[in-house]
Amino acid sequence: MLKMNGLEMPPTFPETAFETIFETVNAHHQLTTYFQFHGAWNAVAYRFHAMTDCDQSFTASLKEHGPAPVQPIRYGQERDLFGFVSNAYSMFDAFHYGMYAIGAFVDSAHFKLASPEDERKVTFGGTSRAYASAFNGDPIIDHFLAYWSDPARQDLDVIRNMLTHRAVPPRAFRLTLGGGSQPKPAAAVTRLMLELDQNTTATRAADITALLSRCLTPLQDFTDRML
Repeated sequence: MLKMNGLEMPPTFPETAFETIFETVNAHHQLTTYFQFHGAWNAVAYRFHAMTDCDQSFTASLKEHGPAPVQPIRYGQERDLFGFVSNAYSMFDAFHYGMYAIGAFVDSAHFKLASPEDERKVTFGGTSRAYASAFNGDPIIDHFLAYWSDPARQDLDVIRNMLTHRAVPPRAFRLTLGGGSQPKPAAAVTRLMLELDQNTTATRAADITALLSRCLTPLQDFTDRML
């Protein structure tokens, strides 16, 4: 169970790095911006857990019912796919908000969190620029380009943008011959051409988990040196 909230995490969660960063930052709990970090870090854990739950539910439904079920099973699959993508995307938003709060521990001139208006202005781009200005030349700067150019992030962004802002696209079906005599239905989400099968979210969950680990490593190094 995590020290900060008692939540029992899925075994895939990169718990060691997550907990190490929390313990380092927690030593500065008296700072006024501490709870900005605490809330964001709490969200990282909750969103990861929810992402995993949605992945497991979606995968189980695809295994049992295939990609062409009747309602309300079809609705359940769409709900879980949206929940998977949305929680994964939110997790990285919260992660970078937590990074911004950590920056404010060290340099309140570049990282402003004095009001709710300041909080609403925090974005990935703003966090990246604040770190570049406050910690020019520090290895942590490399994190932002690495994260932004990561294929797992780009894939997540495309799917999330469609599902959040535009549509629940229809599914395109086809028949593929399986190992037996009966043809098996296969499907893809149109416009995205997202293949729907038992690997749709499972593979992405593994990629997103690996991306989270790649984000945690440089942040752990940074907090070890700066806090």
